[in-house]
Amino acid sequence: MLLYSFAAAPRWEAEATRPADLPALVERIRSGQADGAASDPGGAILGVLDQTRSLRTAALVLLSDGRSTAPLDLTRIAETAAARSTPVHVLPVGSALPPIDVWIAAVRAEQRVFVNDLLGVTVQLECRGVEGAVPAMARLIDGRSGLTVATESVQFEPGRPLVVELQTKPSRPGTVRYRVEVDALPGETTVDNNADGVEVTILDDKLNVLYVDGYPRFEYRYIKNALTREPTIRLSVLLLEADPRFVQEGSVSIRRFPATKEELDEFDVVLFGDVDPFSGWLTAQQVRTLVDFVAEGGGGFGLIAGERYAPQRFAGSALEKLLPVQIDAGQAPAAAAGTATVTSGFVPRLTADGAEHRLFRFSADARTNAELFETLPPLYWLARTQGPRPGATVLVEHPTATDERGRPLPLMVLGRYGAGKLFFQATDDTWQWRRHTGEYLHDTYWVRMVRELMRPERVGPSKRFVVRTDRRQYALGERVETQVELLDVGLLAEYGDLLRLVLTDGEGIPVQRFDTLRLGADAAVYEGAVVAPRSGTYRIHVEDVAHSGDSSDGSATIQVRADDPESAKLEADPQTLARLAEATGGSLRPIGELADLLRDIPDRGVRIPDDVSEPLWDSKLAMMLFAALIAAEWILRKAFGML
Repeated sequence: MLLYSFAAAPRWEAEATRPADLPALVERIRSGQADGAASDPGGAILGVLDQTRSLRTAALVLLSDGRSTAPLDLTRIAETAAARSTPVHVLPVGSALPPIDVWIAAVRAEQRVFVNDLLGVTVQLECRGVEGAVPAMARLIDGRSGLTVATESVQFEPGRPLVVELQTKPSRPGTVRYRVEVDALPGETTVDNNADGVEVTILDDKLNVLYVDGYPRFEYRYIKNALTREPTIRLSVLLLEADPRFVQEGSVSIRRFPATKEELDEFDVVLFGDVDPFSGWLTAQQVRTLVDFVAEGGGGFGLIAGERYAPQRFAGSALEKLLPVQIDAGQAPAAAAGTATVTSGFVPRLTADGAEHRLFRFSADARTNAELFETLPPLYWLARTQGPRPGATVLVEHPTATDERGRPLPLMVLGRYGAGKLFFQATDDTWQWRRHTGEYLHDTYWVRMVRELMRPERVGPSKRFVVRTDRRQYALGERVETQVELLDVGLLAEYGDLLRLVLTDGEGIPVQRFDTLRLGADAAVYEGAVVAPRSGTYRIHVEDVAHSGDSSDGSATIQVRADDPESAKLEADPQTLARLAEATGGSLRPIGELADLLRDIPDRGVRIPDDVSEPLWDSKLAMMLFAALIAAEWILRKAFGML
């Protein structure tokens, strides 16, 4: 009996020629380790048959889970086994169920929140190998204190990913690395994927917002109240049609639009409502200052459409470049057009980008969030545009109305101009959300919107870049999609349209450089991709800070794992083993019947005798040879006269 092990190829291990050798052979089997990086049972069968071609092999006995990292050629195996009259008996090992494993697939959180603000960390959990509902606990741990600040009970079910949101209210400013952990399930052996982390900057000052509107419409009133109530926002309001003696509302009162760069730089975000930029309240210098405030200073700008002026009156002005949509100049304002009273509304539709964006994430569960959005009160009016500008992102669109190119009309759009972020809302009916559903949805939307537009240096005073990747873990050979956001607007002129990044290994040694492309002339965001040359932990930096070790500048850490086909599917494949046994004329038996199987295998050995003896003098042949020799001698003597 010969014993072979195999991974990518068979290897001789031991031989038993006597019954006394069997215990050692069995112990060799028990002590074997399945630690190969490949598994080729078909190749092992063909290899053993080839190596034993000089022997009369009675049978092959295969112990395997049936998984193969190489193609299994059953036809060739069957023909080879039949030519050798050698059946293959199979004893399956392992479980047909995948091994129990739970892992954290993704962790998302707002990059910046304010002290005592609600921080939601969204965690996507996946599992395999479970039967029925299995409970576990997810935890959020503050990296500074090591304390668990949030927990959530979860129920894992077969084939069902889970999305949970762990919420906390940070009380101290600074940059915090939050760690997310999920309990290991009973029987789980791989636990290094049960934890992940996310970095969040906690701000302790207030966001300064300037809101300018033309007249006290419903949208103005509800937005003003929502932002005034928010303790992390310092709001200044300018109502253009107010009486000169009217005390402007907000937490910080003003009487005119900022006249200088220094005055405008006191604000992080500027919102315009339904205003006419040509009505005399803005000078040419103020317009240039506002454009520079966005393009060079990184300030945020948003426009909320209205029935009198916006956005049509912005067409042809210097402020048109601050809109992430293309204005339909031929579309007259609703008030000027004398539009009839609207009696039926529409429910806006989230785009794919909108469904993923934090601006509209009112629930941690994607399905619940979508259903919640669909139940919002209908909107009744929108301003028609010619669609988003290149590079802009449409978050919400009209469910039926389209532009001239057949695209759905955008309702809420994000964009960029230079270093600053832009926002456009094509309706003035979001006050309906507050009036009919309470303050949570409406107020949350507007507070998140102004935070979306806030200056990038709020991330940290000395941080110049934010480097992001689409995931944290990659298989070897996968593209690492990378995005870089410039927070220091002075760097835009230095880098231009190309920004080079460096991929460094775990020891800080550069292993590859790659370029990222600027998304547009008005953007401060670059995108590119790289493929790691080998497995390991890597950091991605901007080239000129790759070796500085300055943690204040952004970088991204990724984990690249070698593609291990042996670990791709760990559950047994009894169906393949059954086909293999049937094709070769063998049998499929449980491993507990190994002893019975060995007794049932017929002995194909042939005994060749080597101890047969026969007396030489009792044979006729020997007598005839003796007589012939005597006669020959007599004849020769007679012939030579020797007689």
